[in-house]
Amino acid sequence: MGVGAAWLELNGKLGIDLLPIVAASAANAAIQAVVWFRAVFSEAEGDPRWMSGIALPANMLAVLTLLIPWGDPVRSVTAMLIALFLGNICLLLAMVRKGVGNTALAAVPLVGIRSRSGAGWFFARSGIGQTAVVLIQSTAVLLPASNLTILSVATKIVGAASATLVNAVVPTLIHQSTDSPASGRKFLQALWIGLTPIALGGSAIAFVWYRELLVPVAIVGIWLICATTAAVAQRMTFRFLPPSASRLTMVSVSVVAVAAIVSSRVGNFDVNVLLAAYASVEALSGALLLFALKVRLLGFCTILCSAFLTGAWIGSLTS
Repeated sequence: MGVGAAWLELNGKLGIDLLPIVAASAANAAIQAVVWFRAVFSEAEGDPRWMSGIALPANMLAVLTLLIPWGDPVRSVTAMLIALFLGNICLLLAMVRKGVGNTALAAVPLVGIRSRSGAGWFFARSGIGQTAVVLIQSTAVLLPASNLTILSVATKIVGAASATLVNAVVPTLIHQSTDSPASGRKFLQALWIGLTPIALGGSAIAFVWYRELLVPVAIVGIWLICATTAAVAQRMTFRFLPPSASRLTMVSVSVVAVAAIVSSRVGNFDVNVLLAAYASVEALSGALLLFALKVRLLGFCTILCSAFLTGAWIGSLTS
């Protein structure tokens, strides 16, 4: 928040009216980090409930602020941020009172050279991954407003589905006491069996009644499968592979980000290319992690999804 505020100030965009928003955002970010810290430790214990409902208290209070006619956008945003802060405070107090994550936290060993190296790998993965996604997102400014709506809806559908499935189910299967990835493999198989008909059905409906949306619908369907696959594979990687395995996803997201930026210079750059870029991040990451986890059949299927996305990407640019 400090860096963002400094950037606005340097560009003459940080007026005094925005200071309450900056302060409320910084306070909420600090509390939210602690809440997520405890929720992640709760997942490590095999309890997904806190992570699954982590946003509910804050979001419910924020929605209630919309009932009040503030009369000014800055006041409205400030009120929502304060509501988010209060909601996260209440959730944190409940977590502390119930000792959420204490068992896993107590089991954490003293920091040594190896654990520092592991933290470095995870930090590098997060930094490179977030930077790559931001670079891909930045190309959306080249799209017309109507395409941004399609992109926003697709992002919300995929994000909600993958987050719900992973946060609600995977921690009960993969946690600090899990000795074998067998349960994770079975869950991955169930995901493919359940999500593949949904993707195919959506594409069939688009082919029959909404032919102009066939390509984006097909891409989003594959994106949904690959996003959930990559999310589960990432959880399994955290548990069963060394931290250095994070380099696999760092390479894949970097390649896709560079390809997306290069593609944005082409005159035929459209929403299908950007959707394919988002989906390719998940597909390539998922495929590499699955092969590392020796889940070869699903890894091969994910490679096929990557090939389809590459074809859709190139086809959109050359059409």
